[in-house]
Amino acid sequence: YDLFLRAAKAFSARTVESCREAVELLHRALAIEPDYSPAAGLLAWCRLFQTTITTLRPEELAEGVRYARQVVEARYPDVDALWMGGWATAVLVGDSAAARSALERALALNPNCAYAWNFYGWLQAFRGEAEAAVAAIQQAIRLSPIDPERALFFGGLSFAHLVARRYAEALQWVDKALYEKGNDLPVLGFKAAICGYL
Repeated sequence: YDLFLRAAKAFSARTVESCREAVELLHRALAIEPDYSPAAGLLAWCRLFQTTITTLRPEELAEGVRYARQVVEARYPDVDALWMGGWATAVLVGDSAAARSALERALALNPNCAYAWNFYGWLQAFRGEAEAAVAAIQQAIRLSPIDPERALFFGGLSFAHLVARRYAEALQWVDKALYEKGNDLPVLGFKAAICGYL
């Protein structure tokens, strides 16, 4: 648990170096307890995030996929591990059905988990269900209005409005996300796309 907490702290910086440190700590945690869902979920999410800031070796990407599946298929998973593993399953594996199931299980276990709502919304946007995405992410914001990671929420709303072709609203949310975290490469990509459409 201590290694997991230290890894979560390192990962929160969202840099190449901090992600590398988080992965090393998570490897140590999983060496002690291979079925430890929180560490497996965070490792999957780390690998997913690393794909946005660096190039992963095939074995690193495969590791993210393996741990995402491990969490999604766990019989008694942790709520946070489920949303992390579910989201990683959507992006790394491309299995939106398994991802949706994992996120819905997370919400059934804890309907007040803002991150589960947020990534459920992101998944809905990826599936082209913009209105459901907006509703889910707005629920995340209601549950955690001053969340230190609210840039994720704002980025999700921007993406959902982009999917709905509401480009002016998408631009407002993307600017809020970039105000919170200006170095977020996927969100910068959304802004470029939105500006192109406008």
